[in-house]
Amino acid sequence: MTPSRLTIAVMVAVSLVVGVVTGVVAAKIGEPPPKGPALPLAVAAGFPTAGRAYLPGVTVSLITQDWLGKAAWTCDVPEPAGYLNAAQQRTLCVAPALSPMSVTVLHDGSKVRSVSASCRHPLGSTICTTLYSAAAELVFTTIPEHRASAAGWAAGNATLDANTTIGGIRLITDLSARHIRFVAAE
Repeated sequence: MTPSRLTIAVMVAVSLVVGVVTGVVAAKIGEPPPKGPALPLAVAAGFPTAGRAYLPGVTVSLITQDWLGKAAWTCDVPEPAGYLNAAQQRTLCVAPALSPMSVTVLHDGSKVRSVSASCRHPLGSTICTTLYSAAAELVFTTIPEHRASAAGWAAGNATLDANTTIGGIRLITDLSARHIRFVAAE
């Protein structure tokens, strides 16, 4: 093949490639935009809302004054320490006599989002299972038909990593944090 024939062959090949690429680009530009719904889909009736983010009937004063205050615990609202949670406030209550127990309440005003009871006594100790059980009974104050089962579950799972939902409230035991946490399940 002579150099002029080689040049012509290369020019033809380049022209074919440029033509194919140009055709693909033109076809994409000429396509109509994808179609979809004009409005967002409707939210299902059971979708969680802000109103269902709170523990039913549980208030900050029920925990800090009626329960822990009467047992001589000290409750304080510490300055926010970069907390990344949905609650606006945090109240921390500690047991008397430097006992390694505490209760943390995350709340918006008087409405409670979660309650966590921590116990650093030996796993399975009576004091920890009693704290967890008492916290469960208090959280289930307005759901009396579930109080006994919640208290029993809390005491029975004090030495496990476990979770369950009872009466619309999720109970979570966590061995690494050594606590039980109560949050709205919805």
